[in-house]
Amino acid sequence: MGWFFDKCLKFVQPYTLEITYGVENRSQYPLYWLYCAHILCHYRPGIELHLPSACYRRDETIGQPLPELCTEQARFLRRFEEFPDQSAAFYVSDFVGSAGCAYIDRAARKVLYLRWSLPVAYLAIWYNRNAWMPNQPLTHIGLEPTTAGSQDLAQWVRTADPEPLAPGHRVAWTLTLSAGDLKSDDTPSET
Repeated sequence: MGWFFDKCLKFVQPYTLEITYGVENRSQYPLYWLYCAHILCHYRPGIELHLPSACYRRDETIGQPLPELCTEQARFLRRFEEFPDQSAAFYVSDFVGSAGCAYIDRAARKVLYLRWSLPVAYLAIWYNRNAWMPNQPLTHIGLEPTTAGSQDLAQWVRTADPEPLAPGHRVAWTLTLSAGDLKSDDTPSET
């Protein structure tokens, strides 16, 4: 098809994994593309998120009605205890550029930092608190840095009119995950 995707993983420090990605268009046609990480984590009491400043738009929801638009300060986006039980939702930020977020487990006193570089410029968050697959209730949260403000490439091309990757061009980006401990004053601290 003439396009290539590559990924390289390396530990740059004992608790820091750096993942470098690349997309190259070796065809003679423009390439519309979308990348989205799907980092699934536990979702239970004591879980808290620190999100980049943005407006977050709800794409989907199951169960309790949730706001269509909110900011990173919305308590139901940030804390497990505030997210309604038997509900699920998928939220996508507006453009945040090179940014990051933190997944905090207060019970374990641990934190996972996630950072990304352009062209990854949005953060999607998939919340599921016993709503998805009701016959096998699951509870998890997905942190999903992405290159698009939609999980549907065709919709993203129609509504946002993104620039395709031109023939002969390549784009690369980095996703970094770092594990750390919570400080005694309850603020995240990188190891």
